[in-house]
Amino acid sequence: RRRYWRTINNGFVPYRAIAQVGYPEFRGERLDDTMQLPVGYVLGRNESHYLRTPDGRARRGRAVDFHHRLDIVGEETIGGTTYFIAAYGRLYRDRDVRSIRGRERPEGVAAGERWIEVNLAEQYLIAYEHDRPVYVTLISSGRAYHPDDPDANFLTPAGLYRIRAKHLAATMDGDTAVDGPYSIDDVPWVMYFELAYALHGAFWHNAFGFPRSHGCV
Repeated sequence: RRRYWRTINNGFVPYRAIAQVGYPEFRGERLDDTMQLPVGYVLGRNESHYLRTPDGRARRGRAVDFHHRLDIVGEETIGGTTYFIAAYGRLYRDRDVRSIRGRERPEGVAAGERWIEVNLAEQYLIAYEHDRPVYVTLISSGRAYHPDDPDANFLTPAGLYRIRAKHLAATMDGDTAVDGPYSIDDVPWVMYFELAYALHGAFWHNAFGFPRSHGCV
């Protein structure tokens, strides 16, 4: 006489143990003739844009949302602070913005290939067709939960890899993680590149731009 939810893998979860989670608002951006690199994302909360005053100072404007995207058209230093210049002459402090500029095709990638740049230091990803960037997004890669403890280190491996398998969706789980066991069904758009490390979508958080995962991107 107890109610359960049945999962896609025919597991059962007590009915009252389920809570609804909101889908993340952040999305990556397609790049085309009207939107190109460099772009930036505001990664601070309660940050604002600035406006240049007639006497050459920077005046605080309205607040901007977390993950607010700006098309960077230049840089300027005012009063010792560096600002990115965006549309309508709005200024954004460089320390509030994650700027994304791209890179040249690395050795080991042929001229006609599609390839993906994953920047672990700056937490962004750019997809390229040949030498043309076509998509940009913030990511969350592997996190070092306790940097001094190798067993608690979930950093994403650096290097040049080939995508070796693609899945529309997959179940990802683990019972040895330092932050506790986990199991997530229907992880979308999974592309494995090394062992169990993969690129994939994430619907369970909205903290893109900061390390968070158990090693995946």
